[in-house]
Amino acid sequence: MSGFFVRICPLRPLLLSFQNSSRTLCSVQPAPPSTPTNIDEAYLSSSKIDIENIFLSKRVQQLLCDLTCKDVNQVFASRMKEYSPPQYKLLTDKQFEEEMEKAMRKVDELTQMPPVLRKRKPCQRILRRDPELQGLHTTNFVFTDVSFGYHEHDRPIVVREPDGTLRTASWEERERMLQTYLATPGREIELPKMFTEPHLTSVLDDGKYVFVLDRACLQFEPNSEQYLGVTQRVYAHLMETGKFDELRSTRHFGPMCFYYAVTHQCDPLILSLLKSGSLERAAKVVELLHVIHPKLESARKINNGNIPELYVEAYIKWDSQNKAALELALQSIREANQDDKIEHEKE
Repeated sequence: MSGFFVRICPLRPLLLSFQNSSRTLCSVQPAPPSTPTNIDEAYLSSSKIDIENIFLSKRVQQLLCDLTCKDVNQVFASRMKEYSPPQYKLLTDKQFEEEMEKAMRKVDELTQMPPVLRKRKPCQRILRRDPELQGLHTTNFVFTDVSFGYHEHDRPIVVREPDGTLRTASWEERERMLQTYLATPGREIELPKMFTEPHLTSVLDDGKYVFVLDRACLQFEPNSEQYLGVTQRVYAHLMETGKFDELRSTRHFGPMCFYYAVTHQCDPLILSLLKSGSLERAAKVVELLHVIHPKLESARKINNGNIPELYVEAYIKWDSQNKAALELALQSIREANQDDKIEHEKE
């Protein structure tokens, strides 16, 4: 094995740009990567839609924040955590206002949406082929620069394969090495079983959508195949059950709405909002759809976008795939509003 390392070490300046002798190389054998679910390639690779810039645009961010509906009671709903006794304070009116402002800032922090990114491109690159090293070992060797001062995305990590090929590490190998030497708190080296089938379906059947999405944000990078696969699996399950309110007032409701809008799957969400009497929020979903897909027929037919009912009506007429159910739900809202108007006039 000494010949193996003697052959590798002279390549260090060329391959990793080492500039001082304090940097170290460590060799380990990484586990094979694992992808929990399939992902919607149309959502990720569509050349017609720049999902990253659209998601970050001011108008879309405002629409998603409005749709999230920041209910303080739900944002601060009790969750499983270490018990701490309640605190009671006597406050002046000014102090009370300051505490309320602090609480609202905390609401904004807790409902901050995770980023929406395209699937990252492979980062593997062949650096050199040394066939004379072929057969010296039967496993890969991963070499990691563990010196201080690197951003995790820039840290040099290379892999020597049994056939003598020297290449940069894949994303999965990089994440495993970074978690080994520079661990992110709460992230595990091995893929948690909850993200693999049938465990994932079992957790979703129990309605633990927020738990799965929060855990995915911690375990995966937002542009990784695993993160995109898990989140889209959750959105698909919500589509099947119609339990969209499980994510309301959480940081995941906005990205869910955005995903449905990009993939033209808004009908179930709009139907759920109409059935709950949220005509304004249903109109905002339609508006979000129009921002992402401005060439939709309903986007061109609307003359007055300030009236929520007209927004929804135009969408149902021109672009909906479930016209009957949506028309019935919209009619129910109209009748309810008419009844309220009559009652108000009687008073």
